[in-house]
Amino acid sequence: MKTFIFFIVPITAIFSCVSRIKTISDTYLAGDNYCFVKMVQFYKGIGVIFNGDYNPGILMSDKKERFTPDSLDVAIAETVFDKDFDNYKEKVGIKAPGKNDSKSLYYKYNRQYVGYVDNTGNKVIVIHLIDFSNPGKANKILSKRWYETYVIYFSEQEPLNIFDVVVDISNKRLK
Repeated sequence: MKTFIFFIVPITAIFSCVSRIKTISDTYLAGDNYCFVKMVQFYKGIGVIFNGDYNPGILMSDKKERFTPDSLDVAIAETVFDKDFDNYKEKVGIKAPGKNDSKSLYYKYNRQYVGYVDNTGNKVIVIHLIDFSNPGKANKILSKRWYETYVIYFSEQEPLNIFDVVVDISNKRLK
């Protein structure tokens, strides 16, 4: 009888923990350096949150320290991006008449998220958008395991549209 109880308790605890993660945050466990997040209100594809101890290999000039964003941080960053999309379009020179929100242009883009705290103590999220409107093409160029590392792509031609949006989530504004 003691052996039976010993095996039931750990299995129940594992299922309880996993179901709690899914219902509270829409964040799902994945690899050592990342986890997946799904936010259909902002985009159709896959989101990847990189852990705070992961080095994405990008310059964050005002970085004080890295942190691991949670799904609430990501939702705030996506909301700010969507809300300030008109200003963003003007800043980067996007000509998209009739497209007044980020979702209308970037719904089929997968995301990679990196979090850091800047020198003034504000939490910042880098939203790395990758065009997955043609998943076969994107997987061929990047590999099917694109989510394991931060995608940095150098090419004279741009076979995929890949870019960053930097959001100060403490002050709820684009950087």
